[in-house]
Amino acid sequence: MDVEVSDILFFYELEIRKKLHLEACPGQRYARVVVPEDRQLLYYLFQDFIEPVYGDQSKIIEEWINGTGHKKVFLLFRDDRILGFLSLKVNPEKDYAKISTLFVLSRFRGEGNGSFLLKIAENLACTFGRSKLSVTVSEERPEARDFFLAKGFEEIKSVKGMYKEGVTEYILVKRLV
Repeated sequence: MDVEVSDILFFYELEIRKKLHLEACPGQRYARVVVPEDRQLLYYLFQDFIEPVYGDQSKIIEEWINGTGHKKVFLLFRDDRILGFLSLKVNPEKDYAKISTLFVLSRFRGEGNGSFLLKIAENLACTFGRSKLSVTVSEERPEARDFFLAKGFEEIKSVKGMYKEGVTEYILVKRLV
């Protein structure tokens, strides 16, 4: 019998919620900040979904867990099943916030989950006094580029080989005010 990734991640979340004494309303989405107990869950997610495009991400995961690099990281759930995650960098030396990662598991796309995470990013950026939100999207993820453009982002630049040799990355920006 095949076990789906989201089924395995479901059990991780149940254990973490027990430790954190969190309650969720059935059927409603909720986002929570990443905690150290999420380390295994993040490695599992990245191995299957992020590393095939961007390579080893273990340094990033440790930054998320340790709270370094000015990043705010959220996991999105419904009924204790992980739907996606968001990493937002709010560098005090910049006038904008940067979405490092906004990812929704494929079987939960088209349900407003990406928009939900984007709204968290926009609200947090405004809370920190930022007037712009930026994101870099790989040409290998045209659906992500289309999503951000449809949400009011504008392409300001494209760079070949920025993160991966031979691959074009698009830098998109949205004004928040």
